[in-house]
Amino acid sequence: MAQDTDDINLTPQELQILSELDSRQFGFLKLNSPEQTKKKALVVRAIKYLERMLVQAQAEKQRRKADSTKMNPDELKDDDEDKGISIDPKTYCKLGHFHLLLEDYSKGN
Repeated sequence: MAQDTDDINLTPQELQILSELDSRQFGFLKLNSPEQTKKKALVVRAIKYLERMLVQAQAEKQRRKADSTKMNPDELKDDDEDKGISIDPKTYCKLGHFHLLLEDYSKGN
């Protein structure tokens, strides 16, 4: 499990490559072919990064919710739940695109 928590660093060049990948390339870009080994490894790293980011955001949201239930109601503000980590819906879309390009259909939808 310790290996799963290691930092995944993506270079600006890798981020640029990832930004250009989406499901429109499905059927054209064969990440499972031998000549795409490096790109496939990059996509797998990106998936791990995004999934870890989503898990951490959910954990932070749960922690804040638990902390807010311990507080005196007079200390709570209406907008407290809106503060904290916010995940852009495009993140979920990109994650689905990566799974689709890897032909991992069950996770891609």
